[in-house]
Amino acid sequence: MTAAGAGSERITIRKCEGIDELKACVAMQKEVWSFDDADLVPLRIFVVGQKIGGQVIGAFDGNELQGFAFSIPGERGGHPYLHSHIWRCARPGAITGWGAASSWRKEKMPSSRALS
Repeated sequence: MTAAGAGSERITIRKCEGIDELKACVAMQKEVWSFDDADLVPLRIFVVGQKIGGQVIGAFDGNELQGFAFSIPGERGGHPYLHSHIWRCARPGAITGWGAASSWRKEKMPSSRALS
């Protein structure tokens, strides 16, 4: 899925794959929010989150991460769901349509799904 982005004709929205892309998510928290290391969601949590059914969805300009969203699986009242732990961490102005046009969120990060 693609969306408009500043300085770029297209931003590609897809799952983050591999350690390098997850490391970029950790670095982006520090860059965008000026978090101290103790406040960052660490790399190991991104890895574990994906392994247990969570999702890390990235917005890419070519191969460069411009923003991401992170969800972890949960269960409440017998119903599985994905908790949006970090909904939008993005460089200012990098993804102009991300917040307004969130149809990709429904496609890539459904609010509930079967969890094993």
